[in-house]
Amino acid sequence: MGTLSPRRLRAVAFPVLVAGALATALALPGVAVDAETQSRVGHADTVRPAAAPATQQGTTGPASPQQYADAGAITNYANAVLLNEYVEAVQRAQFEDAANRLMQERAAAAAAAAETQRSRATVVASGGGGGGGGGGCSGNTDCFLACTRAHESDTAGGYQAVGGGGRYRGAYQFDQQTWNSNAAASGRADLVGQDPASVAPAAQDQVAADTYARRGNAPWGGRC
Repeated sequence: MGTLSPRRLRAVAFPVLVAGALATALALPGVAVDAETQSRVGHADTVRPAAAPATQQGTTGPASPQQYADAGAITNYANAVLLNEYVEAVQRAQFEDAANRLMQERAAAAAAAAETQRSRATVVASGGGGGGGGGGCSGNTDCFLACTRAHESDTAGGYQAVGGGGRYRGAYQFDQQTWNSNAAASGRADLVGQDPASVAPAAQDQVAADTYARRGNAPWGGRC
């Protein structure tokens, strides 16, 4: 037979505990009512003769209004205590479940980020796989941009890098003619004629990424 979880166990135990509290309250001395007397209420033809005793020996007499009030107060208090404990237990279980899910999601995200970082570091350290075609990044644009910057500009000025005696400029070392044509093809006519090393890094990334999407890594000698 399966074992109930703590949450299911609390859900089952709550009504049992409330019923027990009610039964205890109603068992107080003087609260029980003579069932025979109750059955005769409203039936004039069965009223006990005047000479008969009011109660039989051993039968508890009718409870007073105060006794009923005391029993009701005890029952209400027991219900309130049990209900509060039940609600707190449910809220505590829900909080623990949510905290566990959050920790698991964060751990999974951290592991995925670490794996991505290791993969990129491996690509850069190996020279991007070299030689034509898709290169070591296999069409992954983020990998390609990071790998290209590592080879072209990260150690020579980053996005403001200038190489080849001033001919190749920016993070991806475009010459001016190549920059102009690829900026126009990327839908950035506003960048045509501008110095690649002076435009915003995001604009350089966009033109390089669009060029890579259209032409692969060929403009960079097949690297990455």
